[in-house]
Amino acid sequence: MDKNENPAPQNQSENLDKGFTVKEVASFLDETPNVIRNWFKELRDYIPHEKDSNGYNLYKKEGIERFKEIKKLHREQGWSMKQIESYFVT
Repeated sequence: MDKNENPAPQNQSENLDKGFTVKEVASFLDETPNVIRNWFKELRDYIPHEKDSNGYNLYKKEGIERFKEIKKLHREQGWSMKQIESYFVT
């Protein structure tokens, strides 16, 4: 785990079943909720997610892993969203 990433809550296995909100994912990745929403807006087709009964996006393990990958490519390697999208397509 990157030193900038916050650990998941103690009841992680319980939350992995129900999913995490944008705010929770942002906290794990040390990003703002707006950044997570923007990444999702740009790369929606490549980020596994579900909608809850209220219409909110929820992200399980696969979605969180994809956000971690996006963060690494975008923040650490300087890739643009278009480059990341091309990477996910191939």
